[in-house]
Amino acid sequence: MSPPVPGPLGPENPSSGARRTARVSALRDEARGVRTFRLRLEPPETLAFAPGQFIRVRFPGEEEWRDYSIASPPPIRDAFEITLSRAGRFTERLFGLKEGDALSVEGPMGEWRYRDEGRPIVLVSGGTGVTPFRSLIAHLLERGLPHPVSLFYSARTPADIVFRTDLAAYPARGVPVVVTITRPQDLGPHERWDGPVGRITAALIAEKAPAFDRSVFYLCGPSTLVRTLRDALSERGIPPDRLRFELWDG
Repeated sequence: MSPPVPGPLGPENPSSGARRTARVSALRDEARGVRTFRLRLEPPETLAFAPGQFIRVRFPGEEEWRDYSIASPPPIRDAFEITLSRAGRFTERLFGLKEGDALSVEGPMGEWRYRDEGRPIVLVSGGTGVTPFRSLIAHLLERGLPHPVSLFYSARTPADIVFRTDLAAYPARGVPVVVTITRPQDLGPHERWDGPVGRITAALIAEKAPAFDRSVFYLCGPSTLVRTLRDALSERGIPPDRLRFELWDG
């Protein structure tokens, strides 16, 4: 993901600049072309971070890097998870890793992060933009859901839904979820979808989100989705200080 916007929501982790070794301890396919990597720090270490922050990843001895949102809840207890799509040379190499392989990591980093403002929370994402929200929802569930939270998520087809098991489990735990499919024409011969179709809109969010007018909105995903919804929510009266957004191209 690209550097976040807008400005700081809290202090950086003081140890964020240190490089560490992390080994792949587990691999899990989440959707078509999307994989979760569980990385265990060596030596074991517990790091504090806020949901929304990211880890910088390099191959040992190399300087090229990519940033990936942390998908597991804070704090990091020796191991953490990142989830990414297979797109480009760097991620192709990551998809070739096996359990026990090593990476060089730095972090946590990032100014786009959750902060407790005592308001209802609306999360909106598309594709792998849902990754930091998995961390945030797990964090809030561990705290007993101190504020109402709802999730709006879009994917091209059912095969592209990331964290599908998690999304299906959230409503029973008090987190409403709305999932839309944007390319129903691309469903496979054995795929079926009975849910909403089309892009997420401000009108849909206003209809389905509890306490829409009082909420803080976190937007994360492809730049077109985020910019469109940011502007549409502004037009519906949501002030800039209640819009938290991270956008990326890809």
